[in-house]
Amino acid sequence: FKSSIWTESISRFRIDILKMEDTSMYILIGIIFIIIGIVMLISPKTIFQITESWKSISDDEPSALYNVSTRVGGVAFLIVGIASIIVSLQNLM
Repeated sequence: FKSSIWTESISRFRIDILKMEDTSMYILIGIIFIIIGIVMLISPKTIFQITESWKSISDDEPSALYNVSTRVGGVAFLIVGIASIIVSLQNLM
């Protein structure tokens, strides 16, 4: 009888640890998404320089449409990052 109680408590402890590891991973992913989203919102030109400028011979500036679409993408990244953190914290409780 004592062996089954011991085994059950160990398996519960393992489940709790795995749950915390998953939660910390999703929180980290959420933070990364938030950081990327903020950069996309504040400075779409930086995103342009990182992702698109090497494709062009001349030093072109990003178009107005590129700036708007990058900012919209930044909002999407922020929403996904915040949602990831909220959901993982709710799963921890």
